[in-house]
Amino acid sequence: MISRRNYIVISIMFLILFFMFQFSVVMKERLNDYTTNKYEAAIHTGLTEKNVYTLVTAETAKELPADRNYAVYIGDVSQDAAGQVVTWWCTYAKRGLINSSSLEEYSVLETHLPEAVIVEGSTLNLETDGEKLLSMAEQGINLIFSGLPDSDELLNHQELWQLFGIREIRRKSIQLTGMHLFEGFLLGGEAIYQPENEEEEKRQDLHLEVPWFVTGEGTKTYLMGFLEDDSIKDEELPAIIWRSSVKQGKVFCVNGDYLCNISGIGLLQAMMAEMHSYEIYPVINAQNLVVANYPGFADENQEGMRKRYSQSQTSLFLEVIWPDLVSVLLRTNNQLTCMITPQFEYYDENEPDVEKIKYFLRLLQEEYGEAGLSAETMSRTTLVNKLQKDDKFWNEALPGYSFLSLYLTDETKIRQTLATEHLSKLRTIAMNYEKNTKPAVSYTHGGVTLQRGTSSGSEYTYSDDIYTKCMETALGYSNIVMDLTSVAYPESDDDSWERVSKNISANVCTYWKPFDTFAMTTLSESDQKIRRFLALDYSSTREDNLIDVKIANFEKEAWFLLRTHDESIKEINGASYEKVEKNVYLINAFSSHVEIEVKKNELYYYEEKG
Repeated sequence: MISRRNYIVISIMFLILFFMFQFSVVMKERLNDYTTNKYEAAIHTGLTEKNVYTLVTAETAKELPADRNYAVYIGDVSQDAAGQVVTWWCTYAKRGLINSSSLEEYSVLETHLPEAVIVEGSTLNLETDGEKLLSMAEQGINLIFSGLPDSDELLNHQELWQLFGIREIRRKSIQLTGMHLFEGFLLGGEAIYQPENEEEEKRQDLHLEVPWFVTGEGTKTYLMGFLEDDSIKDEELPAIIWRSSVKQGKVFCVNGDYLCNISGIGLLQAMMAEMHSYEIYPVINAQNLVVANYPGFADENQEGMRKRYSQSQTSLFLEVIWPDLVSVLLRTNNQLTCMITPQFEYYDENEPDVEKIKYFLRLLQEEYGEAGLSAETMSRTTLVNKLQKDDKFWNEALPGYSFLSLYLTDETKIRQTLATEHLSKLRTIAMNYEKNTKPAVSYTHGGVTLQRGTSSGSEYTYSDDIYTKCMETALGYSNIVMDLTSVAYPESDDDSWERVSKNISANVCTYWKPFDTFAMTTLSESDQKIRRFLALDYSSTREDNLIDVKIANFEKEAWFLLRTHDESIKEINGASYEKVEKNVYLINAFSSHVEIEVKKNELYYYEEKG
């Protein structure tokens, strides 16, 4: 039996625990205002579109400031896909840009050489351009060929093979079985893009039919093709991206269209790191996880929901999908931005439930997430009508909540979207993932930033992996945008949440792990970093082991990547740093003047005692 004394002690303990539990719940409710956006004050910045760095362009190097590094593009930067990519690469990296319509018209200024001359190789006439290209390389000018001349033309000009680093053209066309990306070029490490099972076959979307170029001595290959005949030696396998040298000039060749979408900025930046003893350049340092058209708060598509999930749409969103998303957050430390749509349809009797919205906002804030809005709909109603009805609803349901971010799939509708009253404080727009030449981040109408998706999250192919590595290399940035409209309106088994969830969990928890040094952000936090990134300008010099960095248009902090060749940071002033991977460091500048002292990495030798 329990004594009276022990009974009293146990009872008191239960009362204390009950009081503590109740008190914590009450305080949590009182101290957390789930009807306001806590990020509104936290992400304040005075930087706007007026402060953005303007790309310095000129017709000749004489017109550029003497201390401005610059690149040259041969072709039409406004029309050529590679030219548009080069333009945004120079904008992000704060380089100057000279555009010349042809190699013949371009005149080299020997007292101020370009960092690189980018040429669309397929447009070259080796009969007239070959000698000048060779002369430029011998002068110490770095060349980058986006694509290569036709195999027949190269066969007729074997005297230029040394320039391109080609030892042999074995075939004009060969079918690859996969590719090998070597370590140390793009961030994220080595990757083998060769399917080993049926599941991997679904990821294979690389262009596998290429000319078979065998590179010569002194070349360095970054991306190589695999062949069905595994008896062929590695040095004879088809080269896809490689580098050769002509005296002091380095020549980079791209056997394909890899510089023809925006991810090419990562390849260009990786090439810069290979050209120099060190490379330091600004990055955004933001990793977003955006779930678009989630959740909805009206029980719509009832027949489809019963057939696929045996429950209502709101129950699926809050009782099934939400715990799965939280599981991903716990495994990756991501922060979540949910782009809410009050309802998908506007011509039925189902209206959104206000209490469920408040409940969800509490759940979201407890996970340090943020709510944005979606401009998408499943109705035939116009965008203006949808936004007007949503506007009325939000004014009644959450009159004090400031929505700072918006999801939109049609860029042509930005102007009419921004005219909506409830979006008066909008700061950034997220868009879905598309491979094109459009900028990853930029300003759009009304001083609002535009953040394009860099992945869909639920699908992840081999080309997606290269795309992700490129964006992380160039910008330290990713924007995973997962649109759950198909989950709410499933048309096949592939749209079921069970399958989508499995893919999201596997992809997000695996392929972004090498980049977890970068900051996990909501869209509003990322917007602040983007504004600072787009505004700043910088210069860097090196004397002996000291790298000196000066930053213009600096606001509170800036982020840089430092890439070295077997050197590490010994001491740093005006900033802190973290190691991303071998020879790559993330610099957090909290001053407009940063000094970095580097040291050579020690080499250790193992000597076996006899």
